[in-house]
Formats: sequence, C-alpha cells, structure tokens
Amino acid sequence: MSASKTTAGGARFSLRIAPVKLELSPGQTIQTIGYNGSVPGPLIRVKEGQQVIVDVRNGSDVPELVHWHGLYVPSEVDGAMEEGTPMVPPGRSQQYSF
Repeated sequence: MSASKTTAGGARFSLRIAPVKLELSPGQTIQTIGYNGSVPGPLIRVKEGQQVIVDVRNGSDVPELVHWHGLYVPSEVDGAMEEGTPMVPPGRSQQYSF
C-alpha cells in the first residue's frame, strides 16, 4: 500500500474495514472482514522512526479494531482491547498516529 507523505516526512495511509467475500476453494465462499477489500489487509511499509498516520473507516456493522502486527506502537493504539485500544464504532472513523 503506498502512502501519501505528510509535511514532516512521515507517511499517511487510509484503511477501510468492510465485509468481503473470500473464496476458500472453488465453490466455497465465505463472508469475512477485509481491509481495503482484501484478506489479509494490505502490506504497510514504513521506516523505523518514521511518523505514521492511519485513517481507519469502519464500514462494517460491528465495532472493529486494527492490530499492527510487527510494529512497536504505544499500547493505546496497539489494537488490543486489553491494552486499552478503543473500538472503532460501525460507520465511524478513527485516526491512529504512532
């Protein structure tokens, strides 16, 4: 996923959480949650120490989270309820900055 650059040399991304159909095998399709229409979601590449902003829009009908696998981020944006990350309500947006 390509980023739009921010004025401070950081990177900005947009993610949309929404239901998608996923073909597991020929003739076997399930409905699940995707990010920008894909499962798994898009790869986000950033440089260590780079400021990152991600605008997340929840297009599903249930509260959702985003977990940043492989990134060391503050607990409040880690994407784990037990760490205090707030859920993104249905139809709402949340901006993550780390």
